[in-house]
Amino acid sequence: MKKRTLLIGTLAANLFIVSCGSGNTETKTTQTTTPQETVVQETHTADVKKVEVVKLEQVAGAFTNGNIELAAGTYSFEVSNNGVGHDVGLVVAPKKEEITADDHLANAYVSEVVKDGETQASKGEVTLEAGEYVYFCPLNPTPQYTITVK
Repeated sequence: MKKRTLLIGTLAANLFIVSCGSGNTETKTTQTTTPQETVVQETHTADVKKVEVVKLEQVAGAFTNGNIELAAGTYSFEVSNNGVGHDVGLVVAPKKEEITADDHLANAYVSEVVKDGETQASKGEVTLEAGEYVYFCPLNPTPQYTITVK
């Protein structure tokens, strides 16, 4: 953090924010003026992430979305329970022959089980790199569907 102090006469307090830079980098500048001085602080926030929401719907024994294709990036998931008749959830994991609980991407789990007629968001963000993943619900239960990330 840079700090610069300038002596100024009597001026009213001032506050402004400037965003600049390329891509996802953000710079914020704050200026505060007192009767004796102006203090300018610059902070840089690197890599502001764009998070996309993947909306999934469950019916009895299935996800209506089927296999899906996504670009590499950061995602959160939203799961709707459409008439399953009991609570549902979500598991996302890298695709492989045998998936164990250690393979699950824990941030993709819904924040709480999804009751009939409700929708819940995942616990957090999941960064998916190029490759294949699966998603399924062990509570419904559903088949394992493929997420292809390019």
